[in-house]
Amino acid sequence: MARTQTERKNEYNSRKYERITLMVKAGDREKLKAAAEAEGISVNKLIIDSINEQHPGLLIPLDDESKKKKAREDEAILQALADAYKLGRGRPEDLEEIEQRYMKEALE
Repeated sequence: MARTQTERKNEYNSRKYERITLMVKAGDREKLKAAAEAEGISVNKLIIDSINEQHPGLLIPLDDESKKKKAREDEAILQALADAYKLGRGRPEDLEEIEQRYMKEALE
């Protein structure tokens, strides 16, 4: 059965990223959101930047360059999947091979 784009994106994100649940006092979430909006960034970036201030270089922020790189990676994956579909190659190991080839080209 063919996977949807959302399913592929979720699979990719689960391989490349990890989630951390952060508990804050009631009302603090809105304070974080307001602070992030005031700076024109996401709450995630606000938290990562704050951690990096205390521990320089500990976490890599998703800055504009990182977002561009991720967009290139996503585009490469979609192109690989489209090519695999055109070639009739649907086995997971084939898709992984094609994805790796396109990822390498996208990052060069």
